[in-house]
Amino acid sequence: MYFHFASKEDLARAVLDEGLEHYRAIVDRWMDVPGLDPFERLHGLIGDLGAALHDDVVIAAEFRLVTEPEFAEEVRLRGSVLWGRAGYQLAREAQEKGLFRPGVDLQRFVEAIASSLAGQRYLADLTSPETDVRARFEACVEVPLEAMASEQWLAQWREKGWPSRPDNDESTA
Repeated sequence: MYFHFASKEDLARAVLDEGLEHYRAIVDRWMDVPGLDPFERLHGLIGDLGAALHDDVVIAAEFRLVTEPEFAEEVRLRGSVLWGRAGYQLAREAQEKGLFRPGVDLQRFVEAIASSLAGQRYLADLTSPETDVRARFEACVEVPLEAMASEQWLAQWREKGWPSRPDNDESTA
């Protein structure tokens, strides 16, 4: 290990950097999927993040590291910020397309999802390995949507559900 890294801290920083690249790949995969509306892309993005937290050892390690006090300053540069920006961008796109109810506060929408995801991330470590983290993460999107999406969008979603995953999906599902 010390042939490649001068210290445990250097190894940890390499894991943090690699984790950021894994997050970036997930975000990039979902930002411009043709044929899906912004809420559907957000759902796919969040679902893949949940699956990665459970199945991707680098993202799981990155999460554990960012909860350590010595890396607290770096949290602002990590995956949660990356997906948060993407989530806000998708929310703005949804608002422009009239998919939200009138007067919805986009920041409040994204913060509701983010805080739910943070809680689910911590719970994932406390639950059995068989816990479906993807499903728990997807619920973190569905509940705010049920409160904030337009009635028209909700009616269509209730009728047809979520679309199947894109053919080019390379997720950890």
